[in-house]
Amino acid sequence: MSSVNKIRVLVLEDSKLINSLITKELINADIDVISSYSIKNAIEYLEKESFDFITVDLTLPDGNGEDIIKLVNERFPKTNVIVITANDDEVTRHKLFNLSIIDYYVKDNFFKDTLKYIVKKIKSIDDNYNFTILIIDSIETDRKNLKKVLKDRNYDAKSVKNAKEAELALTTFSPNLIITDIELDDVNSLEFIQQLNTNNIEKIPIIVLSNNHSIEVIRKCYMLKVVEFLHKPMFKEEIYNKVSFWQDKYLDTKILLHSNKILQEYRNAIDESSIVSKADHRGFITFVNKAFCNISGYTEYELVGNAHSILRHEDTRREVFEDMWSTIKNKKTWNGIIKNKKKDGSHYWVDTTIKPILNNENKIVEYISIRNDVTELEDSKEVLNNALEEGNQTLESQMNYIVQYEDAVSKSSSVIRLGTDYKITYVNDNYEKLTGYSYDELFGKEHLEVCSQNKNTNDIIKSAEKHDIRKEVFKGTNKDGEEFYTITTIAPILDKKENIVEYLLIKNDISTEINLLKEIEDTQKEVVFTMGAIGETRSKETGLHVKRVAEYSYLLAKLYGLSEEDAKLIKQASPMHDIGKVGIPDSILNKPGKLDYDEFEIMKTHAHLGYEMLKSSKRAILQTAAKIARGHHEKWNGSGYPNGLKGEEIEICARITAVADVFDALGHSRVYKKAWHIDDILEYFKNESGKHFEPKLISIVFDNLDKFLEIQKSLSD
Repeated sequence: MSSVNKIRVLVLEDSKLINSLITKELINADIDVISSYSIKNAIEYLEKESFDFITVDLTLPDGNGEDIIKLVNERFPKTNVIVITANDDEVTRHKLFNLSIIDYYVKDNFFKDTLKYIVKKIKSIDDNYNFTILIIDSIETDRKNLKKVLKDRNYDAKSVKNAKEAELALTTFSPNLIITDIELDDVNSLEFIQQLNTNNIEKIPIIVLSNNHSIEVIRKCYMLKVVEFLHKPMFKEEIYNKVSFWQDKYLDTKILLHSNKILQEYRNAIDESSIVSKADHRGFITFVNKAFCNISGYTEYELVGNAHSILRHEDTRREVFEDMWSTIKNKKTWNGIIKNKKKDGSHYWVDTTIKPILNNENKIVEYISIRNDVTELEDSKEVLNNALEEGNQTLESQMNYIVQYEDAVSKSSSVIRLGTDYKITYVNDNYEKLTGYSYDELFGKEHLEVCSQNKNTNDIIKSAEKHDIRKEVFKGTNKDGEEFYTITTIAPILDKKENIVEYLLIKNDISTEINLLKEIEDTQKEVVFTMGAIGETRSKETGLHVKRVAEYSYLLAKLYGLSEEDAKLIKQASPMHDIGKVGIPDSILNKPGKLDYDEFEIMKTHAHLGYEMLKSSKRAILQTAAKIARGHHEKWNGSGYPNGLKGEEIEICARITAVADVFDALGHSRVYKKAWHIDDILEYFKNESGKHFEPKLISIVFDNLDKFLEIQKSLSD
């Protein structure tokens, strides 16, 4: 197939309804499709045009589908054959795979989901050459047969006959999957696998083939982290399914690693743009970045292992440090401006934020400090204060100083003066550059009217009481419609009678830092959704399930009365409610029938597995996700699992996600059930109110059903 031209598919199906369903799904995926309803008609198309794929029904009005499969193999070998039939006979399946079909699908109750999977495989097979498989087998015929099977699916299959050749091959390329026989002519493959683990190549998944079916051999394989153990002789379809699974897992992992790499890049960007240090729980420095060394004049070697007191300036009052330690030891974040001393004895000022980092036992393990250099501004303020305190200076001298100090502040910040009616009376050059407006365009306009997106701007300014200088983060929009953020100091200016005559606003642009933080937050959300989607993929859910559950959870949380911050946190964390399913075997996870007692006991462990995977994270999103993973199968009356909690013992984030998860699961088909009608779902919730679910949450669903159905419609599969 060409990577430029569209994929072309010939659909051979005599049922107009089924033909239409297949054709529509392919066209929606941007695939060129020709429909045919008989073998004769299909042959006419094949002789005139070229096709990448043909889908074949086995029961046709003018013959058996097997006949055209043989004809395609003989006369049109570049056309891949996919069988779509109602016949689920295993003998027929194996026979047709031996005729080199590339897949076999059954028209059953899950056919709608099957169609999506068929489209996915058709679109991905052209990229299979990017997935490299190393085959190790001492029997030449087995080696060649397996290689041909994989080549038919377009995989990049390479083969060797023993461990020695395999070791040489691994020095020239890195496969995505290894398939090896248990008995090689130069060594037992278990010894070879053990050697791979010793050489740190264990991250490559390994499938073992064997005629030896002993439990001990199988146990040893899994001890060595073998991912699959297959019995010889194998069927082609079995090989296809196993390889396809590990290919999908590889792609999911690749996406996750890519997201993590981006997140690390953002972290590095902050590390490069701020002054950063870390200290252990005792306060001794464990890390400093380059910017910290540059501003302090010390080397990393001189700083690490020392307390931050090495930088203490004698002008900084002792009470500042007492307040700082009192705050952070109580596990709270401290912020303030500190004057420090450089190695050469000179000083610098830093706007400092210190954050205690807690472990899963809520104990402080370290402190992270992020600083910004504000030396120029603070020096200007200090000089101004000192000058005004010197009473022996003449008024003329004081005014001269004031003009100079005002000029220093004006050059380092954006300055605005407002009347008591909040209308602009003065702006400096920096504010004109920040907003894109000229002085003439701004004069006489209300501050809120021109640039501010904070609807309560005037209330914030008004709340600055006499002698009370406030500091706020403001969001604004410049003349070109671009957003910016500033840390704004609001100072009321008083007359001799201490009446406010105007307001002075000093703004420092922090748009870069805010946008970086937003990008980091968006990347964290993307990672969470990706991990949640991986868990759902294992149980053959659609990726939209986690998105719908997230939206339902957010809506429930807001209607329940939770704050916007808590509601967003639940929305961001809920996609990982079933992440523990990655540890559940496929045979149980995707069993089409009802699970027996032992199987259900294994299935129930996914709640605890999910909690264990996430609980150690220090991120608020993953902490909440851990609680949801553990508690979303608990029930209001105490009959749930894993801990049998009841009522408000179950954390609200888990109670909310449980309702959202069940609402979506009942409304969509799963491997073990069909989708329920909305009336049946509501009847179930009515019966389970006070048993499975918190009654208040069920009342919210009934009272706001139109909102939930709107989400369901907007995110339909």
